[in-house]
Amino acid sequence: MSLDAIHQAIWYLSPVLQTILLFGLTSKKLYREFPFFYLYTLSHVFRSVLAYVIRQYSRPTYYYFYWITEAILAVLCLAVVREVYEASFVNVPRLRRYYSLVFQIATTILIFACFISGYVAPGTGQARAIAALIVLQRSLDLLVGGLTFALLTALLLVGISWQTRSAGIALGFTVNSVIAFAAAYAQSLSSGPIADGIYAASLATAYALALIIWNISILRLVPETHIPVSEGEAEMVGRWKRWLEGMKL
Repeated sequence: MSLDAIHQAIWYLSPVLQTILLFGLTSKKLYREFPFFYLYTLSHVFRSVLAYVIRQYSRPTYYYFYWITEAILAVLCLAVVREVYEASFVNVPRLRRYYSLVFQIATTILIFACFISGYVAPGTGQARAIAALIVLQRSLDLLVGGLTFALLTALLLVGISWQTRSAGIALGFTVNSVIAFAAAYAQSLSSGPIADGIYAASLATAYALALIIWNISILRLVPETHIPVSEGEAEMVGRWKRWLEGMKL
Protein backbone atom coordinates (compact mmCIF):
# COMPACT_ATOMS: atom_id res chain seq x y z
CA MET A 1 0.00 0.00 0.00
CA SER A 2 1.37 3.42 -1.00
CA LEU A 3 1.87 6.31 1.40
CA ASP A 4 -0.85 8.25 -0.38
CA ALA A 5 -3.32 5.40 0.09
CA ILE A 6 -2.46 5.18 3.81
CA HIS A 7 -2.87 8.93 4.14
CA GLN A 8 -6.25 8.85 2.41
CA ALA A 9 -7.48 5.94 4.54
CA ILE A 10 -6.56 7.71 7.76
CA TRP A 11 -7.94 10.99 6.40
CA TYR A 12 -11.35 9.33 5.94
CA LEU A 13 -11.14 7.57 9.31
CA SER A 14 -10.58 10.76 11.32
CA PRO A 15 -14.03 12.32 10.64
CA VAL A 16 -15.65 9.08 11.83
CA LEU A 17 -13.64 9.18 15.07
CA GLN A 18 -14.43 12.89 15.42
CA THR A 19 -18.15 12.23 15.07
CA ILE A 20 -18.04 9.44 17.66
CA LEU A 21 -16.17 11.75 20.02
CA LEU A 22 -18.68 14.55 19.47
CA PHE A 23 -21.56 12.15 20.15
CA GLY A 24 -19.88 10.96 23.36
CA LEU A 25 -19.26 14.51 24.57
CA THR A 26 -22.85 15.48 23.80
CA SER A 27 -24.51 12.40 25.31
CA LYS A 28 -22.53 12.79 28.56
CA LYS A 29 -23.16 16.57 28.55
CA LEU A 30 -19.44 17.23 28.85
CA TYR A 31 -19.85 20.53 26.99
CA ARG A 32 -20.49 21.90 30.49
CA GLU A 33 -17.24 20.55 31.93
CA PHE A 34 -15.05 21.04 28.83
CA PRO A 35 -16.76 23.72 26.69
CA PHE A 36 -13.63 24.61 24.70
CA PHE A 37 -12.77 20.96 24.01
CA TYR A 38 -16.37 20.46 22.86
CA LEU A 39 -16.10 23.50 20.57
CA TYR A 40 -12.71 22.26 19.33
CA THR A 41 -14.22 18.86 18.43
CA LEU A 42 -17.31 20.41 16.86
CA SER A 43 -15.13 22.72 14.75
CA HIS A 44 -13.09 19.76 13.50
CA VAL A 45 -16.26 17.91 12.47
CA PHE A 46 -17.62 20.89 10.52
CA ARG A 47 -14.20 21.55 9.05
CA SER A 48 -13.92 18.00 7.73
CA VAL A 49 -17.31 18.21 6.01
CA LEU A 50 -16.71 21.66 4.52
CA ALA A 51 -13.14 20.81 3.48
CA TYR A 52 -14.34 17.75 1.55
CA VAL A 53 -16.97 19.79 -0.32
CA ILE A 54 -14.70 22.77 -1.04
CA ARG A 55 -11.84 20.55 -2.18
CA GLN A 56 -14.03 18.97 -4.85
CA TYR A 57 -14.94 22.28 -6.47
CA SER A 58 -12.15 24.78 -5.88
CA ARG A 59 -8.54 24.09 -4.95
CA PRO A 60 -7.63 27.78 -4.45
CA THR A 61 -10.61 28.25 -2.11
CA TYR A 62 -9.61 25.13 -0.21
CA TYR A 63 -6.12 26.56 0.22
CA TYR A 64 -7.45 29.70 1.93
CA PHE A 65 -10.03 27.71 3.87
CA TYR A 66 -7.33 25.38 5.22
CA TRP A 67 -5.07 28.12 6.57
CA ILE A 68 -7.90 30.21 8.02
CA THR A 69 -9.30 27.22 9.89
CA GLU A 70 -5.78 26.26 11.02
CA ALA A 71 -5.47 29.65 12.73
CA ILE A 72 -8.91 29.28 14.37
CA LEU A 73 -8.15 25.75 15.58
CA ALA A 74 -4.78 26.91 16.95
CA VAL A 75 -6.56 29.43 19.18
CA LEU A 76 -9.08 26.79 20.29
CA CYS A 77 -6.25 24.33 20.98
CA LEU A 78 -4.61 26.77 23.37
CA ALA A 79 -7.96 27.38 25.05
CA VAL A 80 -8.40 23.62 25.52
CA VAL A 81 -4.96 23.26 27.10
CA ARG A 82 -5.81 26.06 29.53
CA GLU A 83 -9.14 24.37 30.25
CA VAL A 84 -7.46 21.03 30.96
CA TYR A 85 -5.06 22.69 33.38
CA GLU A 86 -7.97 24.29 35.22
CA ALA A 87 -9.79 20.95 35.51
CA SER A 88 -6.72 18.94 36.51
CA PHE A 89 -5.69 21.20 39.39
CA VAL A 90 -9.15 22.09 40.62
CA ASN A 91 -8.19 20.85 44.10
CA VAL A 92 -4.75 22.49 44.09
CA PRO A 93 -5.51 26.17 43.35
CA ARG A 94 -2.01 27.52 43.98
CA LEU A 95 -0.42 25.00 41.63
CA ARG A 96 -3.10 25.84 39.08
CA ARG A 97 -2.19 29.52 39.43
CA TYR A 98 1.49 28.75 38.93
CA TYR A 99 0.89 26.76 35.74
CA SER A 100 -1.51 29.45 34.54
CA LEU A 101 1.37 31.93 34.72
CA VAL A 102 3.64 29.55 32.78
CA PHE A 103 0.90 29.11 30.17
CA GLN A 104 0.49 32.86 29.71
CA ILE A 105 4.22 33.42 29.28
CA ALA A 106 4.57 30.57 26.76
CA THR A 107 1.55 31.77 24.77
CA THR A 108 2.90 35.33 24.65
CA ILE A 109 6.23 34.07 23.30
CA LEU A 110 4.39 31.99 20.66
CA ILE A 111 2.33 34.96 19.43
CA PHE A 112 5.41 37.20 19.39
CA ALA A 113 7.36 34.63 17.32
CA CYS A 114 4.53 34.41 14.78
CA PHE A 115 4.38 38.18 14.31
CA ILE A 116 8.16 38.42 13.91
CA SER A 117 8.18 35.57 11.36
CA GLY A 118 5.43 37.23 9.36
CA TYR A 119 7.20 40.59 9.47
CA VAL A 120 10.63 39.34 8.31
CA ALA A 121 9.32 36.90 5.70
CA PRO A 122 9.98 38.02 2.11
CA GLY A 123 7.26 38.42 -0.49
CA THR A 124 3.72 39.73 -0.49
CA GLY A 125 1.33 40.10 2.41
CA GLN A 126 -0.15 36.68 1.63
CA ALA A 127 3.29 35.02 1.73
CA ARG A 128 4.04 36.68 5.05
CA ALA A 129 0.72 35.56 6.51
CA ILE A 130 1.38 31.97 5.42
CA ALA A 131 4.90 32.13 6.89
CA ALA A 132 3.47 33.30 10.21
CA LEU A 133 0.86 30.51 10.17
CA ILE A 134 3.50 27.87 9.44
CA VAL A 135 5.55 29.10 12.39
CA LEU A 136 2.36 29.06 14.46
CA GLN A 137 1.66 25.46 13.45
CA ARG A 138 5.19 24.24 14.23
CA SER A 139 5.50 26.24 17.45
CA LEU A 140 2.06 25.16 18.58
CA ASP A 141 3.06 21.50 18.33
CA LEU A 142 6.08 22.19 20.53
CA LEU A 143 4.18 24.40 22.98
CA VAL A 144 1.13 22.15 23.38
CA GLY A 145 3.25 19.02 23.59
CA GLY A 146 5.47 20.62 26.22
CA LEU A 147 2.59 22.02 28.28
CA THR A 148 0.55 18.82 28.28
CA PHE A 149 3.61 16.69 29.05
CA ALA A 150 4.42 19.05 31.93
CA LEU A 151 0.83 18.68 33.12
CA LEU A 152 0.99 14.88 33.12
CA THR A 153 4.36 14.99 34.89
CA ALA A 154 3.00 17.38 37.52
CA LEU A 155 0.00 15.11 38.13
CA LEU A 156 2.39 12.21 38.66
CA LEU A 157 4.59 14.18 41.05
CA VAL A 158 1.71 15.62 43.04
CA GLY A 159 0.01 12.25 43.28
CA ILE A 160 -3.13 13.00 41.27
CA SER A 161 -4.42 10.07 39.23
CA TRP A 162 -4.14 9.96 35.44
CA GLN A 163 -7.44 8.09 35.26
CA THR A 164 -9.42 11.24 34.55
CA ARG A 165 -10.87 12.76 31.43
CA SER A 166 -8.69 15.86 31.68
CA ALA A 167 -5.54 13.71 31.86
CA GLY A 168 -6.79 11.68 28.89
CA ILE A 169 -7.33 14.85 26.87
CA ALA A 170 -3.83 16.03 27.80
CA LEU A 171 -2.33 12.67 26.78
CA GLY A 172 -4.03 12.87 23.37
CA PHE A 173 -2.60 16.32 22.74
CA THR A 174 0.84 15.19 23.88
CA VAL A 175 0.90 12.22 21.48
CA ASN A 176 -0.40 14.34 18.59
CA SER A 177 2.08 17.16 19.19
CA VAL A 178 5.14 14.94 19.66
CA ILE A 179 4.50 12.97 16.45
CA ALA A 180 3.65 16.11 14.45
CA PHE A 181 6.75 17.96 15.65
CA ALA A 182 9.00 14.95 14.96
CA ALA A 183 7.50 14.60 11.47
CA ALA A 184 8.09 18.30 10.74
CA TYR A 185 11.69 18.03 11.92
CA ALA A 186 12.28 14.91 9.78
CA GLN A 187 10.80 16.65 6.76
CA SER A 188 13.16 19.61 7.25
CA LEU A 189 16.12 17.22 6.87
CA SER A 190 15.02 15.86 3.49
CA SER A 191 12.81 16.78 0.56
CA GLY A 192 10.95 15.11 -2.24
CA PRO A 193 7.66 13.27 -2.80
CA ILE A 194 8.50 10.41 -0.42
CA ALA A 195 9.40 12.79 2.42
CA ASP A 196 6.23 14.79 1.81
CA GLY A 197 4.17 11.60 1.76
CA ILE A 198 5.66 10.39 5.06
CA TYR A 199 5.04 13.81 6.60
CA ALA A 200 1.38 13.89 5.52
CA ALA A 201 0.77 10.30 6.67
CA SER A 202 2.47 11.04 10.01
CA LEU A 203 0.26 14.06 10.68
CA ALA A 204 -2.88 12.10 9.85
CA THR A 205 -1.75 9.20 12.05
CA ALA A 206 -0.90 11.51 14.95
CA TYR A 207 -4.34 13.09 14.95
CA ALA A 208 -6.08 9.72 14.55
CA LEU A 209 -4.19 8.37 17.58
CA ALA A 210 -5.20 11.46 19.57
CA LEU A 211 -8.83 10.88 18.60
CA ILE A 212 -8.66 7.26 19.75
CA ILE A 213 -7.19 8.36 23.11
CA TRP A 214 -9.85 11.05 23.50
CA ASN A 215 -12.66 8.62 22.71
CA ILE A 216 -11.36 6.18 25.31
CA SER A 217 -10.99 9.02 27.81
CA ILE A 218 -14.56 10.19 27.32
CA LEU A 219 -16.14 6.73 27.25
CA ARG A 220 -14.06 4.87 29.85
CA LEU A 221 -12.36 7.30 32.24
CA VAL A 222 -14.16 9.06 35.06
CA PRO A 223 -14.52 12.68 36.17
CA GLU A 224 -11.88 14.18 38.46
CA THR A 225 -14.22 14.21 41.46
CA HIS A 226 -14.95 10.47 41.19
CA ILE A 227 -11.37 9.18 41.38
CA PRO A 228 -10.75 7.19 44.56
CA VAL A 229 -7.67 8.51 46.41
CA SER A 230 -5.56 6.27 48.61
CA GLU A 231 -4.15 7.45 51.95
CA GLY A 232 -0.67 7.74 50.44
CA GLU A 233 -1.94 9.85 47.52
CA ALA A 234 -3.94 12.07 49.88
CA GLU A 235 -0.85 12.59 52.05
CA MET A 236 1.28 13.50 49.00
CA VAL A 237 -1.31 16.01 47.75
CA GLY A 238 -1.46 17.45 51.27
CA ARG A 239 2.32 17.95 51.35
CA TRP A 240 2.23 19.77 48.03
CA LYS A 241 -0.60 21.99 49.23
CA ARG A 242 1.30 22.90 52.40
CA TRP A 243 4.45 23.66 50.36
CA LEU A 244 2.50 25.81 47.92
CA GLU A 245 0.92 27.76 50.75
CA GLY A 246 4.32 29.36 51.30
CA MET A 247 4.55 30.53 47.68
CA LYS A 248 3.18 33.94 46.75
CA LEU A 249 1.61 33.33 43.35
